[in-house]
Amino acid sequence: MNFCVDRTVVLADVISSWPLNYVPTEKDYETAFVTNATIEYLQENGKKIWLVLEGDWGGQIYLTIPICFLGEEAKVAELLKFIDERAWSCNDGHGTDVQLNLTNNPENGVSGGMGGGMLLDRLWMYSEFSDSRWKEKVFEMLGLAEDVEMSLGFPPDEFDE
Repeated sequence: MNFCVDRTVVLADVISSWPLNYVPTEKDYETAFVTNATIEYLQENGKKIWLVLEGDWGGQIYLTIPICFLGEEAKVAELLKFIDERAWSCNDGHGTDVQLNLTNNPENGVSGGMGGGMLLDRLWMYSEFSDSRWKEKVFEMLGLAEDVEMSLGFPPDEFDE
C-alpha cells in the first residue's frame, strides 16, 4: 500500500479544495476525516504535495519529500521529534512543525530560515544531516523504499547571497 493511494490517514476532507501553495495549520486537522474523495485526490496529486518538517519556529527546514513516497507506517511526528532534539535541543521541542505543501511550482521551494528547503521529486534533507546514519533513520521512520532517491544540501539561493 502507498500513502498516496489508499492509506487511511487523518487528513482534512477539504484537502482537494486547498489553493495552490496553501500550508494547512493544526486547526485544519482538528475535525479531519478521510473520505473516498480525499483518497482519490491524494492518488491523483501525491507528487505535488510535499511533507515538510521544520524546526526552530521555521528557522530551519529539516526535510521535504513528496507524500507519495511515504510508507504506510510512517512515523512523522516521532521523526520530527528525533531530528529536532539533535538539531535544536535548546528549544526543548518547541517551534517544530509538520506541513503539507501543495504546489504546481516546486522550483520555488519552501521558505524558511537558513535558506529554506527544496521541493524535489525525491527526499531532500538539509546538508547538516549528511551522515549516513541520518539517511538510515529517516528512511526507516518514514517507511521509504530503498530505491527512493535523496538529495542533501543548501537551497541554491543561499549560495547567491
